[in-house]
Amino acid sequence: MKVQYYLLVFLLLSFYISFAQPASFSASTDKQKIIIGEPFDLTLKATIPKNENIPWLTIDKFPHFEILNKAKIDTQINSEVFLLEQKITLTSWDSGKWPIPSIIFSKNKKSKPIVVDVSFSSFNPAQDYHDVKDILEVPKAEKEVWYWYLIGAILLLLLFLLLFPSKKKKKEDEVVKPDENIYKTSLLRLDKLKESDTADPKIYYTELIDIFRDYLFKRKRIQSFSKTTDDLAIQVSDLQQVNNQQLLFQTLRLSDLVKFARFKPAVSEQTESLEIIRESIIDIENVK
Repeated sequence: MKVQYYLLVFLLLSFYISFAQPASFSASTDKQKIIIGEPFDLTLKATIPKNENIPWLTIDKFPHFEILNKAKIDTQINSEVFLLEQKITLTSWDSGKWPIPSIIFSKNKKSKPIVVDVSFSSFNPAQDYHDVKDILEVPKAEKEVWYWYLIGAILLLLLFLLLFPSKKKKKEDEVVKPDENIYKTSLLRLDKLKESDTADPKIYYTELIDIFRDYLFKRKRIQSFSKTTDDLAIQVSDLQQVNNQQLLFQTLRLSDLVKFARFKPAVSEQTESLEIIRESIIDIENVK
C-alpha cells in the first residue's frame, strides 16, 4: 500500500514539472527607425517560475546608444510564475544601422538582436533653398502724448494749491483748551508720589516729570511731551514765571540722567527734586 502511495506522488510531481511553464525572456522596441536624437523605448519581459531563482539583469550601456531613462521593474505574480517587465528609453547620436545586441538573461535565455536605423531628418534635394533674408526694420510705434497731459494737470493742481492754500487751519488754543483743574490735580499727584514707596529711581523721575509736562500742556498749552529737556527749558524760561529757573533746569537734566544713563540719586535728592517741581508749578500758576 505504501509503495502505491509513493508511486502516485511521484507521478503527480512528474506531471506538474512536465507541464510547468518554463522561464522565458524577450526584448522589443517600439521603433526600429529613428532620427538622430529621437527617443525610443526598449521593453524587456521575463517569465520566471516560482521554483526558480533568477536575478534581474543590470544594463548600463549599449554601443552607439545612450540610455535616457530606466523605469522601475513592473512585477506581476500569478499562481505559477513571476511576470517581470522594464522599459528603458534610448536614443542615438550616430547615424547608421546599429544593432542592440542579444541580452543574456540566464544561462539558457537571451533575447534576439534588434537593428535600429538612425538617420538624419529627410529633405528634398530638389527643393529650393531658403536664402537668408535681410534684416527688416521694425516700424517705430507712434509716441504717446497722453502722459504729458497728465503731468500738466498735476502741475496746475500744485500751482493752485500754492496760490490758494486751505483756510481751514486749526488754532492752537482751539485744539487744547486750558484745564482749570489741572493745577490742583498736579499737586495731588505730587503728594501721592511723595507718599509712595517707589524704590526704582527711574519710575520715580518718570512720573515726576510727567506731572510737570502734563501741567504745562493742559494749563499753558505748551507741547511739552514732544519737546526735549533743553527745548522745554527754553519754553519755560520764555514764560518768565519761575523764580529759581536754574534749580528747575538741573532737576530736568537730573531726570534724564536717571532715565537714560542709569544714574541712582540719593533719597534726599529725589525729595528735593519733587519740591522743586512743586514750587515751579505753584509759581507758574500764581503769576498772571
